[in-house]
Amino acid sequence: MADPLATARRLRLRLRSPAPFCSSEMYITDARHYLDEKGALLPLRGAAKAMAEFHAGAIAYATDFLETGMAAPTCFKCKKAPVQPMIAQDDAIYWSCPTCKAEGRISNWQGTLWDLSDRPDAQA
Repeated sequence: MADPLATARRLRLRLRSPAPFCSSEMYITDARHYLDEKGALLPLRGAAKAMAEFHAGAIAYATDFLETGMAAPTCFKCKKAPVQPMIAQDDAIYWSCPTCKAEGRISNWQGTLWDLSDRPDAQA
């Protein structure tokens, strides 16, 4: 399986028009790239592990409709500021770091272990 961090670097896009958070670069991530056949995070190390854990935290935060007080994940890139992940109209999760201006889009997060939207009373 390809290294998720290398995949994210290859897929980094230079945007020609303003994105939801107005940055010039965006990390495009398919959440399935971090998962093994059972749906758990792959046994990654180093920067790839940090990035995978960050994305898992972003998915959990964005789908915590019960507002349990979960802390927003800290940016994997600068490690200084929390990001505010949110579900966009296209069902992707968008996040942006107010400090380093990194931003990203996470697709195929539905049904992962970190998708909290299917909990009882989550949609109430």
